[in-house]
Amino acid sequence: MRGTSEQVYYTRMPSPLGDILVASSEVGVCRIAIPNEREEDFFAWIGQVFGHEQAVVSDEHNRPVVEQLQEYLDGRRREFELPLDLRGTSFQRRVWGELLRIPYGGLCSYQDVAVAVGSPRGCRAVGGAVGKNPLPIIVPCHRVIGKDGSLTGFGCGLDTKRFLLRLEGSLWEHHN
Repeated sequence: MRGTSEQVYYTRMPSPLGDILVASSEVGVCRIAIPNEREEDFFAWIGQVFGHEQAVVSDEHNRPVVEQLQEYLDGRRREFELPLDLRGTSFQRRVWGELLRIPYGGLCSYQDVAVAVGSPRGCRAVGGAVGKNPLPIIVPCHRVIGKDGSLTGFGCGLDTKRFLLRLEGSLWEHHN
């Protein structure tokens, strides 16, 4: 991805998971970093994608994102109504688009996603795209599980995945 020198605005929001970093461009929300991610990696991503590591602090620019994330974490929102600025390869964007179709409280396997994007043998490629998701929670990669129902890898950590799935009512005690 080549940087474009567009302006990026970020803010920090407290949450039950710890501080979440939110970044938006003029197009829409472009990056969310859940506490498991290092802050340096958040800013390095901005540098790689937008051509500079300097993001302007702006609570106002990110207010709609923060409000909707807070409503979700409070159990008062099931869908996000935000403009998204998803930057990635065409395959990644297809996978992320499929993740957006998984409903609140729903679960889907990597295999299901691979089939849906027309790559039935591409589970590993799908896993790679899921792992590069720049908007966890909003693009609900936490709803993707192993074919056997196991809670497989999650870039934000399995404890965070469990928290989000419990919040949505899709995690029961028999899940690991």
